[in-house]
Amino acid sequence: GRLATLGASEGYMVRRAGGRQRFAVDGDGRTWVSCGDFLGWYREGRMIRVPVEDRGSIVIGAARSGGIWVATDERLLKWEDDRLTVICDRAAWPLGTAVVQSMLEDRAGVLWIGTRRQGLFRLANGKPVPAPTEPHPVTAIAEDVEANLWVAMDGGGLNRLRPKTFVRLDSSTGFPDDNSTSVCEDASGAI
Repeated sequence: GRLATLGASEGYMVRRAGGRQRFAVDGDGRTWVSCGDFLGWYREGRMIRVPVEDRGSIVIGAARSGGIWVATDERLLKWEDDRLTVICDRAAWPLGTAVVQSMLEDRAGVLWIGTRRQGLFRLANGKPVPAPTEPHPVTAIAEDVEANLWVAMDGGGLNRLRPKTFVRLDSSTGFPDDNSTSVCEDASGAI
């Protein structure tokens, strides 16, 4: 029923300015905050800082595994089991000049990364891959109940990415022709 302000005396101190405050809740119910070079979680009136040695702003997002994703200008990390693990090192993280703005892990476990300069990416096989959108600044990402991804873009409008649920198999995909007369399932479940 009352407003509490957290500052340096409560452990919330941003050494390098820049970036917006972002919030995420992990599987243990901890509320995480990132802003500029600050990363930490709230406990009993204090912010518990987690040191991150990378340069630039820190951006966070909730992870379906219960931890949180942590993006810096230099690499992608994940907080799980009370420690940070490197997911993409500097060589595999080409987004340094793109500046991460937002992240969302969808219900299928795919991490989507919105950037300020290069549009939207998805994490595939440990590397960010460009998504089929224009390279406008991504300001927000959300997922709806139908698993559609909504991407707000500064200068690019609102994009909706829909999951592809049907695949057509015909001569363009390697079949000898476009005629099919039967289909069945074998004992292993293959079609």
